[in-house]
Amino acid sequence: MGLLVRYQSSIRLFQRLLDPVAVAALLWAFAAGFGLAFEREWIILAVLSALTVATVFEAARLYRPWRAEPIHHELGLVLWAWIAVAGVLFALASVTQSLEQFPRPVLLAWSLSTPLVLVGLHAAVRVALRLVRGLGRNLKTYVIVGGGALGRRLDEQLSAKPWLGLRGLGYFDDRVEAREGEAMPLPRLGAIDDLAAYVQRASPHYVYLALPPRPQAVVRKVVDDLADSPASIYLVPDVFDFGPLDARAGRGEDFAVIALRESPFAGLAGALKRAEDLVLASLILLLISPLLGVIAAAVKLTSPGPVIFRQGRYGLDGHVFRVWKFRTMSVCEDGDQFVQARRGDARVTPLGAFLRRTSLDELPQFFN
Repeated sequence: MGLLVRYQSSIRLFQRLLDPVAVAALLWAFAAGFGLAFEREWIILAVLSALTVATVFEAARLYRPWRAEPIHHELGLVLWAWIAVAGVLFALASVTQSLEQFPRPVLLAWSLSTPLVLVGLHAAVRVALRLVRGLGRNLKTYVIVGGGALGRRLDEQLSAKPWLGLRGLGYFDDRVEAREGEAMPLPRLGAIDDLAAYVQRASPHYVYLALPPRPQAVVRKVVDDLADSPASIYLVPDVFDFGPLDARAGRGEDFAVIALRESPFAGLAGALKRAEDLVLASLILLLISPLLGVIAAAVKLTSPGPVIFRQGRYGLDGHVFRVWKFRTMSVCEDGDQFVQARRGDARVTPLGAFLRRTSLDELPQFFN
């Protein structure tokens, strides 16, 4: 699916860093342009501005995926977010009575020019990504549930816009043969009951539900079946009487969707997850390292075999990774035929039973 997909987290990080860095750099440039030394008060203002931009822009969800939304929606949100940033900075300056430390012509030129530069940067990134997607890079995949006229029109709209970077894998429908005028260009991948197994295996990014009106039972079943999947689920065109499904209205270029469930690895949630992986887990491992050493020694001394049990699991985008646990059984098996431990299982060692009961066998998963 292209090199950019593998580095998508880096691209999002770059976008999050670009705005604060640009704001601070512009402040320095205007101060230098007016012949002012960039000293302590200017450095403090630059740091505060960068932090405020990072916080407000994230809260405004400016770094969510925009590929299916008109560009003026994103650029308009940039302007509104900057107005909020300017308001916060002005309020801080008023409370601390520090506004008089800065020449007003410099602040005025900076505050009026910065939003224009930010709009230009976001437009440039947006255009660059669209060009890359038009070349078949940075693609995301989708499947459609429903092989009727609605599903066919949806696929036609998505396929006609290569700059969206979306590639259809197929559709699911209980009918084997399509009605006249409803033939889908995508291949039929199976019945709706086959969807969950396929999503686990192929890991499409999006699941579009293009079903007849009021299909509550089918939609609820799909949402429940895909509860453990990172795929985002969208209903086409709308359904507002579903109750507490955490639904959010949205739209594409020419079609309306309702997000019944979006990937937990997108937007702020994805950034927080990455921060947890790199920072929080490292700190926890540092703190519990003595306990890990004691448990490892106890496992090694009380039964023959390796200290760590490694088991294959499916992660994001269908990638297989190895889960690490302390070994709690007298055997260390893995594979398709591995039988999970049950109550009273003779394979579980006495120490292993204690580790399982207290969940201490799960601690090495912080390495994952």
